[in-house]
Amino acid sequence: MDVQNPGEWDPLFADYVAARLAHGMAHTLTHKASFKAETKQAVQEAYDIAASVNAFESPVEDTETHDVIRVRSQ
Repeated sequence: MDVQNPGEWDPLFADYVAARLAHGMAHTLTHKASFKAETKQAVQEAYDIAASVNAFESPVEDTETHDVIRVRSQ
């Protein structure tokens, strides 16, 4: 789904996005390779946590309930 409002994002996804942004800016802002390595580890941890939680959660909703899919199938 294309959710434009970050307030509606899953908190684990928001954590992952924040870690990726920090990783992308780490060296530019600090000029220290150690910060880049730390943020890379934070990205991996955020991804691992989100993936493990997703593995145990049931599907959010049936895909047939989305308007785009329903309209395209007609």
